[in-house]
Amino acid sequence: MRQTLPMGEFADGIVDSGGVEIAVRDYGGDGPPLVLVHGNGLSLASFDAMVPHLRDRFRLVSYDIRRQGLSGEGPFTWDTALADLEAVITHFGLDAPAIAGHSLGGMIAALYGGTDRPCRAAVNLDGHGLGIGIPADDPGEAATRARLKALSDEAVDSHFNPIPAAALDAQFASIPEDKREAVRASTMRQLVQQPDGSFRLRLTRESIDEVMDAVNGTDLFDVYRDCKCPLLIVNATKNDPSIAAQSPEMAELMPARRATLAENLRQLADSNHHIEVVEVDATHGLIAEIPEELSKIVAGFIARTPESAVD
Repeated sequence: MRQTLPMGEFADGIVDSGGVEIAVRDYGGDGPPLVLVHGNGLSLASFDAMVPHLRDRFRLVSYDIRRQGLSGEGPFTWDTALADLEAVITHFGLDAPAIAGHSLGGMIAALYGGTDRPCRAAVNLDGHGLGIGIPADDPGEAATRARLKALSDEAVDSHFNPIPAAALDAQFASIPEDKREAVRASTMRQLVQQPDGSFRLRLTRESIDEVMDAVNGTDLFDVYRDCKCPLLIVNATKNDPSIAAQSPEMAELMPARRATLAENLRQLADSNHHIEVVEVDATHGLIAEIPEELSKIVAGFIARTPESAVD
């Protein structure tokens, strides 16, 4: 199903996935199909900076992961995540699409590429979880992962504090007027207003725990090797300075882990012909930091792949 929409416009809708409503956005386009999958705690609007660089090259579609954005409630597992993605693809009649995801979405893309569903290419934009290519049962690695999880849990708790409406309005007022409404629309997609007028994240602590149980129980390096279609892994090599403000201990641990991850990803690509790894000088927020560069990397990779899945 193809749709031609004026540049800058899109069509929103709802897709049923086993009784769960999945909010979708159709950007139209006549190129090869590409589905965008956002990261945990975000929404389809997180790709706003990349869309202008992709929509003239692809038949472009995106959606909100269940329990996030404007999608409905339902248990999150890898199986339900893949079923939701398949429901979106089926609804739009996309033939062997490429799947590109950021963070959690990148993991979903890689997992989808490991199924028997037709997939032209999978693209993971910096979605690694705790895995860096060291077996989880290695004593030192197990201890480090446990500590990182504990630090992450502590940091997550602060995100559930209520946000006063006045504080939110002040935040929007500080944004340049030409970008204000787009930022407001993107932000409000992730928030729910409370009876007292304040706001909270749509994503609940229960939802985060469900997602992290899936992520922490999965070795992404095994997922990468099992992917049946061409797989691009974009690895962001810059450490996020905001981590230090949240957790100095985590900031101390991350540079060495990122270095090990980068080296193990290079070795993975060298030994698996279907995997390509690209390093970019950006933080985990790369889709907002370098949208044009990233879009060129994604489009170039997809252009080099065959039009159907390869074994």
